[in-house]
Amino acid sequence: MLTAKVIRYKNNSQKRFVCCGECGLNYSHRDYNILLEYQKLIYIRYKGESKKEETLCHECFCGKVQEMCSLEDGRVKLVDGGEAYILNFNEYNG
Repeated sequence: MLTAKVIRYKNNSQKRFVCCGECGLNYSHRDYNILLEYQKLIYIRYKGESKKEETLCHECFCGKVQEMCSLEDGRVKLVDGGEAYILNFNEYNG
């Protein structure tokens, strides 16, 4: 099962940015924290197929997991602070 982590920043810097490694979508930490609070955007960090840690926006992450479903069991453990959720992507693949 793939394990991924929701990225959260404690600082509200306008000068530091988080960026999706797939589509290039980027926001300052301050703006991202606002979008995260209002459940509009989530950046996720996980170790990809290359075993290198990647940062993706939620849209690119879901697309990447759906591509990998045939290789894995299609389940993802998503950790957000002290909470953990199991997402099953096989249910959406027919």
